[in-house]
Amino acid sequence: MLANISSKIIVAVIAIIVLYTLAPLFKTILDDLFFKKSKKKSYTESEFDEMVNRKKEQLSGRNTSKGQALSLDNKVRDELDSLYDIGFFRTESDFNDAKEFKKELQWGTGDHYTILKEILNRLNCQVDDTIITKVSKQLLKKKNLINSFNKGQCDMSSLYQVIALNILLDQYRSSENSEIFKNYRLNKDEVNILIFMSIEPDNIEVIINDYLNNTVGEHLSLPLFDKKMNSPNQLISAMDKNLSILEPLIARDKKYFSQKFYNVKDNETKTKSLYKKLVQLHHPDKWNHIEKTNLITKRLNETFNNLRNAYEDALKS
Repeated sequence: MLANISSKIIVAVIAIIVLYTLAPLFKTILDDLFFKKSKKKSYTESEFDEMVNRKKEQLSGRNTSKGQALSLDNKVRDELDSLYDIGFFRTESDFNDAKEFKKELQWGTGDHYTILKEILNRLNCQVDDTIITKVSKQLLKKKNLINSFNKGQCDMSSLYQVIALNILLDQYRSSENSEIFKNYRLNKDEVNILIFMSIEPDNIEVIINDYLNNTVGEHLSLPLFDKKMNSPNQLISAMDKNLSILEPLIARDKKYFSQKFYNVKDNETKTKSLYKKLVQLHHPDKWNHIEKTNLITKRLNETFNNLRNAYEDALKS
């Protein structure tokens, strides 16, 4: 009898221990089945502050009325704002003017737009407003502004010049009726080479070698210019200088020179004077620009022989 009671007591104690041990597990299972609730994440103080700031930024760009388009005023942040934050613009006024100019491009009118058009007029650069708008929008992108200006140096005066420079280039490359073709009397490919030489002066020898080998590809594209060149006048000056290098290397046949002498055929003095002038440009011994390679020597000799033959024919006629 006593043994039976003892065994029951032991079983009861074991049951109590088992229930006590497994009770939390059963509670979890029952909570998941019948009382499931979403658990709240515990945030650190820094995480909470970051979350609040992020929410503020989201709310700052939200409209007061549903379905209304975003405002274009200075409260809407864009790439220019991020550049201003890092001190990219020379002054706050330059930053505000750039923002205003960016808005003007939506309509093709405004004070800044008018200033840019006046600069282009002084350069004899007549282009459609669509070109002005297209190039200006490209140059106002963050990546291209950083390529064009040093930190803290971007101002509206310089920005006008950089945009005008790229618009001028676009005209140079797109129309053989433009001012540059009339001034330099080169074809489209030769103008491209001249521009390329002017913006990459350290690579002139490579450019010339490619040119003489007819292996020059499409080197130029918008937006093009960086901190090394940022005004139309700088480009024009460099092109004038490099024309003396390129001109003797352009393939000129006898007919080309005969046409020049034809214009002075009735005056022997003018014919000889023109010949001396052309000799200064085309005689192989006058070349003193870069190292004279075999390709350069060959081109100079061919061109000078055509010049001399045309001159001799002019004296006989």
